[in-house]
Amino acid sequence: AAAGGLTSLAIYLIEAGIVDFVVHVKACDLYSAQSTQGTKLSFSRAEVFEGRGSRYGPVAPLKSLNAALDRGQPFALVAKPCDINAFQNYALIDERAAELCKCLLTISCGTFADNDCVDRFLAHHDIAHDEVQEWRWRGHGCPGPCPYARARDGREAKGEYVDFWYRNGLEAGPLTYQWRCKMCSDFLGYQADVVVMDAWPGASPQRAGEATADRAHEQDGWVVIISRTARGQAIVAGARDAGMLTLSPSEPAEVVSTQP
Repeated sequence: AAAGGLTSLAIYLIEAGIVDFVVHVKACDLYSAQSTQGTKLSFSRAEVFEGRGSRYGPVAPLKSLNAALDRGQPFALVAKPCDINAFQNYALIDERAAELCKCLLTISCGTFADNDCVDRFLAHHDIAHDEVQEWRWRGHGCPGPCPYARARDGREAKGEYVDFWYRNGLEAGPLTYQWRCKMCSDFLGYQADVVVMDAWPGASPQRAGEATADRAHEQDGWVVIISRTARGQAIVAGARDAGMLTLSPSEPAEVVSTQP
């Protein structure tokens, strides 16, 4: 959910030789798709691109952490803030973690829906699980249709981000979440090196067909990037110098407006 910001940073880290690979997850066709469960290790631009896309649901980015550490190669981790916190705690008992991980990248997390929300959305649109050919939580725009499903016979079902998330799923609701998300003490990634977050004033995007001229650029991918460490600042600056990011200053008040 970073409009390409995390993808750009991950690619830069590999191509600049800072890391040998990136530990992250892959957006899934549907939560039940076994081939996209757990951790993905990417060693090239093409492999990072295979994992791009939002995944607003349960996933385990640290599932293959020990396997990644056992490689003995420098890597970066892209994960939710709670996973970053877990990694930092693990680094207290396994010195390899701090030694080999060269960058911790995360999002500003607004919790994620549990799998029942997917079931209700599909049922509302009369699409069975085994009929789903494509599933997206967002994309093809920023944020783009959310969620989006296409059946094998060509039928499509889609919603608007602002309606689905801020109006309790409308007729496809209600939205339900894991209890631990409601108790989260760090949804802004305080223990990461870099946080990439949506940059919608008032934390709400405009509907695609109602975008005003002063906010039309948001549809193309416009994010706030916060470097929380000197290491993170150097990586963001390096990505800018390599042409992977186009940056402009953001005032504190703007950040507060987009992440109230």
